[in-house]
Amino acid sequence: MIVGILFHDLSPGCLPGFRRPGLKFWAFASLVPASLVFAIFLSGNDPFWQSTLALPVEQARFDREVSFLASRPGPALCESLLRCYAAGKPYVYDPFNSQRLMRAGKLDSNEIVRRIAAHQYTEIQTSLSVKSYEQLRAQLPRTGFHPVTFSVIQLGSFAAVDERFPENVLTAIDAYYVLSVENPDCDIYVPRTGSASSWLDPIHY
Repeated sequence: MIVGILFHDLSPGCLPGFRRPGLKFWAFASLVPASLVFAIFLSGNDPFWQSTLALPVEQARFDREVSFLASRPGPALCESLLRCYAAGKPYVYDPFNSQRLMRAGKLDSNEIVRRIAAHQYTEIQTSLSVKSYEQLRAQLPRTGFHPVTFSVIQLGSFAAVDERFPENVLTAIDAYYVLSVENPDCDIYVPRTGSASSWLDPIHY
């Protein structure tokens, strides 16, 4: 990005009267992005290329998740705001800031628990299943941030067990909702009703 801005700023069209940069300038400027590409090749970072090749599959899965959210009218509680936005859901919860307000005592998480118990959300989307969060809490201390890599669950080096939803909210989700869609980074819960037995086997997109 910086090299691109440099090319633009030093172009004759942007600086009238400035002579065109010579070959040495272009060679030096091109060396910067070339060295980055070369470093990636030398690193043998296969996951980078695998992730790039997997983008169409991940996009298709994302589209199906959004379609599922959009198929059920009404507000949804989303950890991924992008999914709720793409599904046309109203903005009702900011998982990042709300969690910090709860920790500071400025927001009562019991209000969200009451809404969950009343099935006021047509869907609840989390990045991990509630059971996965429970496994994390059972295996990790509750102080600070922790790098986590075990079994199927993988979080970034600055991920926290309760980064998005407090424990009582997750407990309410488990009690009043049932897992309907289970994907690597997206789990969607729907209200648990008398006919919820048909939803007990989660959909894998």
